[in-house]
Amino acid sequence: MRALWIALCLGAVLAAPAHAARPGPNGPIAYVSSRAGPPIPSVVDPGRDGKPRAIGQMGEVAPAWSTDGAAIAVSSGIFVPGGPAISAIVVMRADGTQRSQLTQGRTVDYDPAWSPDGEKIAYSSAAGGHRGIWVVPATGGVPKQLTAGPDDDTPAWSPDGTRIAYTRTKGIDGRIYVAGADGSNPHAVREEPGDDEDPEWSPDGAHLAYTRYDVNSSTADVWVMGADGSNPHRLAQSKYNETQPAWSPDGTRIAFTSNRHGHDGIWVIPATGGHPRDITPNAVNEDSPAWGPRTAVGNLAAVPGLHPAPPLRGPAL
Repeated sequence: MRALWIALCLGAVLAAPAHAARPGPNGPIAYVSSRAGPPIPSVVDPGRDGKPRAIGQMGEVAPAWSTDGAAIAVSSGIFVPGGPAISAIVVMRADGTQRSQLTQGRTVDYDPAWSPDGEKIAYSSAAGGHRGIWVVPATGGVPKQLTAGPDDDTPAWSPDGTRIAYTRTKGIDGRIYVAGADGSNPHAVREEPGDDEDPEWSPDGAHLAYTRYDVNSSTADVWVMGADGSNPHRLAQSKYNETQPAWSPDGTRIAFTSNRHGHDGIWVIPATGGHPRDITPNAVNEDSPAWGPRTAVGNLAAVPGLHPAPPLRGPAL
């Protein structure tokens, strides 16, 4: 325990090696909340007390867990008076401390995704004049461009670390692509009429969950398909907008963003379909779920410094 504490205090945020199938028991869910006004990363543990806790700083979005649950990466907004909107990839401990900025924040860097071995972080960036997938060492270093296609974003690393799924925009719609971890052999696995985006691997690597807007539809549903694009099917159909799927570490459930209560919130549904459950029943916008494993350093009860989410202020945003 003392060695672990020293490692954390030194800012060591590398994740443990990837597990062959499932990373572990279901732990806390990180998400973005507008409870106090501007967006701020928060966490809730639906398997324990279910109480929201704020982490990070205002203006940070797109949280992503390291494989061992010890750290979270976010896209952190950088305010430049009179300048354009820019953001950088920031890594921090699970309690929001020991922060480290990985990218320079000269453009819009967002949607971080940890490699299963914890050594690298893929992210989307507008560097070079269009959206593309880049990779940076999790301890800092020189970023490397992974994809050269126009308008690539929302990367997701396969559990075995050999592939990256991402969205490639064609016209006004998104297509889901998969490439090697080095960017080689990019190919579409979902290229149907309509808009498909936000791919997320199941913990065993056999499936991809994703967001789909059907042709001429203004609302989305969460779908699941084989990792090769086979057998696509809607997880739950409703008249509401449901997006941003995130698998539970044990592969049995999927968290997603839904506006079923008139505002965005975090919901959970069995991975095989069924009745969804609202786990953030607050009258504020909450989105971008990321489900972490339950480990000694990922367990909220074992992480010092977490504080309750601030009280609600004013009307829903």
